Amino acid sequence: VYEIPNVSLKKNPDNVLTASKAIPVDIMLKITAAAYNSKDAFGADNMAPFDSDSLDFSLELMQKGKIDPLAYTW
Repeated sequence: VYEIPNVSLKKNPDNVLTASKAIPVDIMLKITAAAYNSKDAFGADNMAPFDSDSLDFSLELMQKGKIDPLAYTW
């Protein structure tokens, strides 16, 4: 986690549920609905859609470091 004093907003999501874009949309919608209706099973106070804009800072750091996020492996 990177924190820039007086700039960073602490909005790092936990328990991110992802699904492949290869699945049919109707299945994705069912998974999403099930997750929203089962927040207690995840131990979450609330559920919210992931905002991809929250990745901007990390992607900018990767760009500065000349790291291709599409080719990078963890």
